[in-house]
Amino acid sequence: MVKVGVKKVITPDGKKVKLKPFEDNFHLLTFLQYFDKGKEVGCTLLKKSKKENYRLVFGFRCLGLNPILSEEELWGILEGFKAFNDLPLGETLTFHFGSFIDDQKRQLALRQQMDAVESDELRLLLGGTAKRIHELTQAGVRKNNFLNLYVTYTVSEGGEMGKGDWADRFLVALEKGWYQLTGAYEEVKSRAIEQIIVEGYLRGFNRWQRWLSNQIGLEIKPMTSDEMIEVHWRRFNQGSRQRPMPYVVCDINSQELREHPTTLDAKTLLIGEQVPEANRHLIRNKGEYTGVLLLADKPDVPSDDPVSELFYLFDILSKESVYNFEFFTQIRRGNNQLLKDKLNSMTKQAQNASNEAAKSGNVDVGASIAVEEAVESQASLYRHSEPFHTGTVVLIHRPTQTGLNRACADFMSYFRREGWMVREEEYAHRIWLETFPTLIWESLLGKPFNRHRTYVTEELPRILPLVFNGSRADNGFEFIASEGGTPIFLDLYDRPYRLGCFGTSGSGKTMLLSDILVHSLPHGMASTVLEVPRADGSGSFDALCDYLPDYCSYVDTGDIEKGLNLAEPPDLRGFSPKEQKERLAQFKEDLLDLLLNMVMGFQPTGSLNINPDTVRSILGLAIEAFYQDVEIRQRFAMAFQKGFGSLEWRQMPVFTDFIPFCSLERLRLPNTTSETLKVLDYIKLRLNFWRESRLGQFLSKVSSFRADSQILILSLRGLNNETDAALLGSIAYNSAVRRSLSFRNSIFIADEANILFDFDPLAIQVGRFFANGRKSGIRVIIAGQGLGSINQCAAGDKIFDNMDIKVTGKILPQSSDVYIDRFKYPYELIAENASQRYGVNKFERYSQWLFDDGRLIPVRHYPGASLFSLVANNPSEVKKRRQFWQQYQGDKVRGLFELTRHFS
Repeated sequence: MVKVGVKKVITPDGKKVKLKPFEDNFHLLTFLQYFDKGKEVGCTLLKKSKKENYRLVFGFRCLGLNPILSEEELWGILEGFKAFNDLPLGETLTFHFGSFIDDQKRQLALRQQMDAVESDELRLLLGGTAKRIHELTQAGVRKNNFLNLYVTYTVSEGGEMGKGDWADRFLVALEKGWYQLTGAYEEVKSRAIEQIIVEGYLRGFNRWQRWLSNQIGLEIKPMTSDEMIEVHWRRFNQGSRQRPMPYVVCDINSQELREHPTTLDAKTLLIGEQVPEANRHLIRNKGEYTGVLLLADKPDVPSDDPVSELFYLFDILSKESVYNFEFFTQIRRGNNQLLKDKLNSMTKQAQNASNEAAKSGNVDVGASIAVEEAVESQASLYRHSEPFHTGTVVLIHRPTQTGLNRACADFMSYFRREGWMVREEEYAHRIWLETFPTLIWESLLGKPFNRHRTYVTEELPRILPLVFNGSRADNGFEFIASEGGTPIFLDLYDRPYRLGCFGTSGSGKTMLLSDILVHSLPHGMASTVLEVPRADGSGSFDALCDYLPDYCSYVDTGDIEKGLNLAEPPDLRGFSPKEQKERLAQFKEDLLDLLLNMVMGFQPTGSLNINPDTVRSILGLAIEAFYQDVEIRQRFAMAFQKGFGSLEWRQMPVFTDFIPFCSLERLRLPNTTSETLKVLDYIKLRLNFWRESRLGQFLSKVSSFRADSQILILSLRGLNNETDAALLGSIAYNSAVRRSLSFRNSIFIADEANILFDFDPLAIQVGRFFANGRKSGIRVIIAGQGLGSINQCAAGDKIFDNMDIKVTGKILPQSSDVYIDRFKYPYELIAENASQRYGVNKFERYSQWLFDDGRLIPVRHYPGASLFSLVANNPSEVKKRRQFWQQYQGDKVRGLFELTRHFS
């Protein structure tokens, strides 16, 4: 590490001034990237001045602690905090919490989605989402919150920090002098640095990771070198990084180092856009002004109330008016014995002052209080607590100095006693530099004046910004946390989740599901939706299908003109030969299950005197013969080649073409027995029965929708008995599976599940999805008005046992007990969902939900204005939408645009 140092420069007016390069403030040598059995870990390597002191600083992303905790979880967390007593001596732990009104990343993702589609109609819906997110961001409702942890591993003059006595240090210095004398110093130094880098990972990183995760109980993820570089880049620059950054790669298994150098130093590259401008009371950086606040005294929180200590900062930092700020707390374990001696001395001084006052007939209240506090602190130390030296700093960012002054004053006012949080007016730039623990050696608030505050273990939670609503995913379908405004992402498009969505009529379920479907389209996903039509024949997704006919197909099972080809195989043209074989085999297996149920009944009684194994064997042979037949294969190939609506499509093989293959002539069975003939006759009887039935005719037509339609709505009209429900459920299951085989990722939605699951066969088929859908990459969603019938259905336990995420909207007061019994929700929490004020806010156009992915987070769903105008199903809104469709007939984009303006 080479520092330029202070240089004298002649200005244009002839004056000599002293200038110091900004880069000289930092001790960064390079960025490091570790590879360890597929795991990537990044860190920075620091070197202190001319001494051979080295420090590795690792970073972790932390999910934090959820604000809604059960009593058991709360006391478990507080118990875990006792592990702070084991924080390594001589090392520091820095908490970096930030909250910014910034939607740049989200807007980029939405822009990429809009660029990925060709439909102007779909672009309008996606653009409406982008516009709504930007409006919420500008209003301060949507804020990106994060928590990063930075930990150190320090080696001082050849040994770990804090290790060894004066004799060890003397021997190290003697050894160094010998190597310099013999000329081997540089080689030895190089080997020592390599050893430090390897040991830093094995002894430093691994120890910190275990301590933070296993002992403290935090959910953490190590940062890679790219992530650490990006964090630093964002603190200095507004635009995206273009030039590569130098770094060193360390392979832990081989313990080899590879350097990736650049022509410029990393510190110079980090300030690529401009050099920060330092002032006594503020810093100008990235085109905005930064004020520095620091915690000058301990927050006055009762030490016997650990819950208040834990939530002290959350109550302040989650306020809607608090944004564009960073909160830093750095802790370092102190010397227990030295602090005991100091407190003992302070106690004696206070006692002497109190006694002197008593001799003169006065009462020294301050001395009495000091005695009590000192005695209490000593007692805590003797109760297995440890002292910690801490520094707490807040950075407030605003585009103008006036706005900054106002924001700093507002933030300080949230601390209930003047003097707790103060603004630095003299050397703000110096403290600002110390908030880069990954770039600078000095501790936070350590120099030029020691402004550390000492806390004991049980006092630490009041200054740690651990409690906030955080999202496990970085992208996906977006909710916004009601407290703190954090985007909470449902990573439905990258991971096969199984989801339950519950809420009364008018709670916003249809809007939520429609939004999920719209955002699945740019991802190339296939969605199959089961819905029960209303009494007038209309469905929840009619408007969406009418607006997006190129993406959506609507199939009414009660319409005799429609068809769903039972025999249609998945379109596998985009897959490799191996994948085609595997997926076709899976399709045949599912078709075999369906045909077996059609023959034997969906609830076999065992009184038919027909061997089900024989039936299954014959049907399996018939399916193989059918799909291997040359003529059948050619008809399927021509149909897929010419596409939907063509003559070849209309000539595609259907269910009725399959029945003749259930014969001796087609199967060519050797050694035919009387039982085989009996089973064959029974199979043909049952299949011919289904062919003549209403549903059989529906299955015996070619599909009346495009095979490549990304959204398929199956409207289950005519559910009159268990048999029809069983067949429709099996049809829906096979359709969804077939579409999942044609598309790499798919979604299955059962809307109005509380009605559908009154039929046991339907519930059982959906239960199969919950149990097995993940293997096929199928995301499963059930939506219903309540838990009652779903909880009691034939597959209730299978569904709920495999449900990954629950999203609960407004519920009826009398149904609260069901949620408490099934999901173990606290009464006071679920009672909020049953209150009058919960549900859809028509003025601000959002719906309220309780998001449960293992943590309970109250969230809001903000649909885009265009989607709201399209899907809103209030009778007056539906009437107005029809008027606009008629007025702008043939121009759906203009019609929806004008309708959105009307509703806005």
